[in-house]
Amino acid sequence: MGDRLRETYRKVASDSGPTEDEIKGAFATLIGAWDQIAESVTTALQDPDTRDHLKEAASSFASALGETMSGLGNEIKNTSANWSTFTDRASDKTADNDDL
Repeated sequence: MGDRLRETYRKVASDSGPTEDEIKGAFATLIGAWDQIAESVTTALQDPDTRDHLKEAASSFASALGETMSGLGNEIKNTSANWSTFTDRASDKTADNDDL
């Protein structure tokens, strides 16, 4: 299966796509960029001020997410209560019609 996919890719790539060397070069560029990002983040996190700011940002994010989830829970609870009232009334009307 792998050989068939590889052969199909090579046929398509030879017609219109990048060469295998161009793909390898693109991956090398991506890996190099990723390494630079990882090194930058590691260096930045060694700074106590940066770590403090990151902690504050994470705490604010967690707080906002918690508030959002709490609000969503309240909405669901209220909607459920309203829906329950509606279905109870509909059930009562159906029972009244059954008596006819």
